[in-house]
Amino acid sequence: MASNNPQLRQLLRYRIDNALSHGITILMLWVVGALFLVIIAVGILTWILGIGPMDSSVSFTEAIWLAMTRSLDPGTFGADSGHRFRLAMLVITLFGVFAVATIIGLVSNAIDRRLDELRRGKSLVIEEGHSLILGFSAKLPIVIRELIEANESNKNHAIVVLSTEDKVDLDELLRREVKDRRTSRIIVRRGEPASIGDLLQARPEKAKSVVILRPDEDAADAEVVKVAMAVLRVRRGMEPIPIVAEFDQGSTARAVRQAMPGQIATVVSKEVVARIAAQTSRGSGLGTVYQELLDFAGDEFYLADPPPQWVGRTFGEAMLSSSNSTLVGLEGPGGNAQLCPDFSQEIAEDDQLVFLAQDDSELSFDLNVEEWKPQANRKVLSSHARVESTLILGWNPVAARILEEIDHHVLPGSYVHVVADEWIEHDEMQPCIDGLRKLRVTTEFGDTIDADIVGRALSMGPFDHVMVLCAHHQITAMQSDSRALLTLMHIRNYLSEHEPAGSSHRTNVVTEVLDSQAVELAEVAMPDDFIVSQRLVSLLIAQLAETPDLKAVLHDILDSQGCQVMILSAIELGIQGSFDFRELVMLTRELGFVLLGWRLPDEQATGGLPGGIRMNPAKSERVVLRPQDSLIGLVRH
Repeated sequence: MASNNPQLRQLLRYRIDNALSHGITILMLWVVGALFLVIIAVGILTWILGIGPMDSSVSFTEAIWLAMTRSLDPGTFGADSGHRFRLAMLVITLFGVFAVATIIGLVSNAIDRRLDELRRGKSLVIEEGHSLILGFSAKLPIVIRELIEANESNKNHAIVVLSTEDKVDLDELLRREVKDRRTSRIIVRRGEPASIGDLLQARPEKAKSVVILRPDEDAADAEVVKVAMAVLRVRRGMEPIPIVAEFDQGSTARAVRQAMPGQIATVVSKEVVARIAAQTSRGSGLGTVYQELLDFAGDEFYLADPPPQWVGRTFGEAMLSSSNSTLVGLEGPGGNAQLCPDFSQEIAEDDQLVFLAQDDSELSFDLNVEEWKPQANRKVLSSHARVESTLILGWNPVAARILEEIDHHVLPGSYVHVVADEWIEHDEMQPCIDGLRKLRVTTEFGDTIDADIVGRALSMGPFDHVMVLCAHHQITAMQSDSRALLTLMHIRNYLSEHEPAGSSHRTNVVTEVLDSQAVELAEVAMPDDFIVSQRLVSLLIAQLAETPDLKAVLHDILDSQGCQVMILSAIELGIQGSFDFRELVMLTRELGFVLLGWRLPDEQATGGLPGGIRMNPAKSERVVLRPQDSLIGLVRH
């Protein structure tokens, strides 16, 4: 019968395997310990037998020293003399060579493993006050660029990215897409953001803000919810910081806000794209204005406490309080912001003023208080709704929200013609169309990249606005963007033939693309066109992460029920001639119009944006308004 007791060889192997499973430290201690025991044994043997150099006797300490030096330096062995001494030193030298080689191999293997961990992004991040981005999507480079812009004055700012993407590949992508890093550093780690263990290596408890990106795949909202819960678990009991999560479905975002009230700001990408697409389609140049308001370059929104001399004065009077920034709204103590409020509203001590300025350091209240009262029987602008005609080429889930936005802003009798791709089911479109109150919608189906179909649809006009929407699910993003760009080219070719330069009617074209890189392909010298992409969503995410106090301000400007950005012609406003910006603010103030700037479409405004747009000029800056020029401002809906 076989014995149940393990043999010595099996037991020794078992012990060694257990030691190896605990890492190289234990094994190195074993090797060093064994080498030390051999040195002691050979030294004692040399001392007892008196077999030192020239086979003469040595002291105990000398014997130990001779054994140790031969074990660590094989070259010493070559000069030894005496047959018995050489034999003893040969033994210790061979064992020493084996031990040292083993230790060097273990150290080399440990370094290789450490370098491999670094390449795979598994090491701990030792940062504080960093911006943490969890997850990966095509928006990542844009969000990082905006965070870099926002933290330009913050030296040695760190941006930490934790995602399941390969670290080497992601590092290469960011080196290619984010070349100008200014004062920021980008640190990439690989791991599962929803895993507490992996999340801890990015130190969310030390971060100043957290951004949770939705992956570019279906049913990804559930993953975002898990990551959000993991972040809140790690930060439980800590001081709240901005946590911004991106979702695809508005219902999921609402559920997260209800379950985690006041802890997470949500961005629903489809709703943002739909709102901006609908609003920018209603006026040439509006897209450029929205982009300027959402990014960190150029002019931005800032909050400022009112100086004592302005407390108790009206909003209309405070509009002329600063020579280099533009007052656009008020935010109450409860975080309830309102852009373009009632101009007769008095400023309270606990209110904050919402300004549009180049930088918060440039905010100044350097103009004198001037008493102002609204003129009696003045004509105040409203939402400026009118009967409009719109052509939509393409259909996707965003289209329904776009139609709802348009329906909210136009007068009854407005008209929309939709040309949907052949694979779109009519039943997919009908529920949205049936729910509209003011719009009359007609539909047809065909290939939206066919020049004849596009031309025939445009010939049904003239249309005030044309929108090109790309498919979201039926084909790949690259194929969808390619089709949208081809449709845009057909539109431009048609309009160049039928709307010659100088025509009184100019069609505003808005095109949606999925890949932000496709924006550069679509942006040619067409100032009236605007490309709506996920870049706008990225800008909003970065704004909420860096300026959480402006959450209510950004919501008001993007909400269909809130304040509306408008570009109105100088003729329509009855303002023509030479003015400085201060005089224009005074004139438009009587109309209930918060003036932001002007648009000179036939020339490039000095220091301005594409399309002749100039935002937030100094109060002393002059402009000559001609019939074709326009003013940009805010109107309360």
